[in-house]
Order: sequence, then structure tokens, then C-alpha cells
Amino acid sequence: MATPLDQHLPRYDELIAAFRGSDRPRRPHQVRVLRFTLIGQRNLLRPPEALLLSGEWQMVSGDALVMDAYVVQPRPPVSAYIVGRDNQMAQVFLEETHPDPVEDAFLLGGSTNYAHWLLDSLPRLAMLDAADRALGRPAKIIINTHRALFQSETLAMLGIRDDRLLELAYPGVYTARRCFVPNTASGSGTSPLVLQPDAVAWLRAALLPKAASGAMQATPRAIKGGRRLFISRLAEGPGKMRLVNHKAVIDAVSRLGFEVVSLGGMSVAEQIGLFAQASVVAGPHGAGFANMAFAPQGALLVELMGPRVAREYGPTQFYARLTSVLGQRYARIIGDPVEPEKIDPRHVSTEQYRIDPDGVVRQLAKLLAL
Repeated sequence: MATPLDQHLPRYDELIAAFRGSDRPRRPHQVRVLRFTLIGQRNLLRPPEALLLSGEWQMVSGDALVMDAYVVQPRPPVSAYIVGRDNQMAQVFLEETHPDPVEDAFLLGGSTNYAHWLLDSLPRLAMLDAADRALGRPAKIIINTHRALFQSETLAMLGIRDDRLLELAYPGVYTARRCFVPNTASGSGTSPLVLQPDAVAWLRAALLPKAASGAMQATPRAIKGGRRLFISRLAEGPGKMRLVNHKAVIDAVSRLGFEVVSLGGMSVAEQIGLFAQASVVAGPHGAGFANMAFAPQGALLVELMGPRVAREYGPTQFYARLTSVLGQRYARIIGDPVEPEKIDPRHVSTEQYRIDPDGVVRQLAKLLAL
């Protein structure tokens, strides 16, 4: 009978082939059982030495596996390192450490999911100046390989040059010596952490003034004449389109004066500028709604989603929390499930659903009248 480790090894080798390259095969490894713990209160840590698990940005310190609430997985839901865990212990797969240690660097980490990058990763840079001062020079910034274009765009907007970035191959175990580990005590969607107002305020102050001209002209409070945006996911293809009658819903909401917008071809600055001019944003649940961080106070977000997602994502998670922090309005329109037995319980956001287009129009009309 196959053990969890037997099942883990081929998945690990697949990750090596996809991210590290087959010319760098698996090194000798061990499996350790470690206490599982979350980083605590907001602070800037600088442990003397730890093992850094690249790409997913967990640390092994002593007999503990330490992480924040959101676990990055470059190929979700597969973890390169966690073979199994419960609330107290974790079985952790560790390759032999990389021959080159990482010293006196700043752990930004990073995710190729747009929302997690904006809301969970970037706010860590609020502590970068403190790390630079403690080090007496600009710290190298540890980041993921295979970066998404939006990651490079946001870093450029913040004045961070590529030559300051330190990419660590994934999967891989690195000895980290005196590295700065920022913890914002903020998380956009994973209990027990919730998104903190200071993280959102930093993000807004850091990026909004540097975005497209539309953002510069936006008023801080939504006005009645602001743009009504319906965020379409049609261009993303069937793999991302959870709302199965997406086209019919688009045709219906157009009667209420909504502009149908696809974010896929836009730069980060253009997305920020667009949301900064919006009075109402609607559409199926997706990472692009993280741009509500740049929308005016009083703006309305209306998310379309399936019933399983609605149950799983409570009022302290994701965009319900984000809009609350910013003094915006929030509502949901919940559809009917399509083949609910096929939902991956590890990935409820893959739930497919259908919504009556006329019902969407009626509910939007009520919300617009408020």
C-alpha cells in the first residue's frame, strides 16, 4: 500500500520539472515531523538562522514549521514540502539544503495570484525601510521565480529595481542567516488572520498616486455619476469561467448601463485607474476584485458566486472584509450549483454555478436605488 511519502515523491519531481528544470534533479532528502505554528503579532523578525522553504515561504526554526496564515502554492493545491499536517504537527519533506546560504536579505516572498500578491505580499514592503536601516544598506529582496507580469509592474511602480531582487529556485531548501522576516499580522482570506486596515492603507497610499491618470483625477468618495463596471471573465476561457451562463448575464446587466470590462489585457496602473473611477463594480468572484483597494469610499461591490463559495467565504474574508475596511458597500448574488459533486474540497473557488440573468438585473436595480 502506498504511503503518503510514496505519493509525495512523484508530485515533488513534477514540481522540479516544471519550475527548477529536469537538469537539477531531486537532492538527498529527509522527512521530519515538526510542530506547526503561525507567526504571531505584527513585527519584523530577524532569526539568527532558519531553513527557508522557497516558493511557499515557510521556515523551519528548531523543531517548528513556521508560516503565516496564507500558504503560497505555485501549483495549487500541491505543496512541495508538507506531506501531511493537522492543527498541531506537520510532516515536512526537506531536500538537502542549497549550497549557497541566504544572508541579510528581506523575505517578501510572492504569489502569482493577483489578489494575494496585492493584499498579502506587497504590504510586507511597509517594513522594508526598517530592515534597510537595521542593515545599514539596501537589503536584497527574496522573491519567487517565474514572476507574473503584474508583480514586476507593481515593484517598478514602487521604485524597486530588478537588480535588488533575489530569486530562489523552487522547490528548494535554503539556509537563511539573519534574514528579515516581515509579518503584517494580516491575511486576506485565511483564518485566523483577517485583513488589517493599515495593510490596505499602505497599499493604497503606495500605488494609487503612481497609477494611471484616471486614478489621479478620482475623488476620494464615490459619486453617483461614477462608472458602473461589470468585470467579465469570458476572455479567460472555460478553465476560469465558473459562471456557466456568463454571456447571458452580461447581456442582461448591460441594460442597467454597466460597462463590460476584461482586466486580463490591462496593466496594473490601468486597473487601478479604472477602479478609482468606479461607483459600482459587479461580476463573478475573482482575483481582480482586489482592485477595490483603489476604489472610492462608498463604492459598491456586487459579487456573483456559487452557494458553496458563499458558505466558505465569510464576512471577514476576501472582498467582504476589504470593502468593509475601506467604507465601501458590499453585496452578493448567489447562484445555483452545477454538478456540486465535482467540487474539489481543497479548492471551493472552482465551483461552477448558474444565475438567472433577470434575477441579477432585479437585485442590481434594488442595490443601485439605495
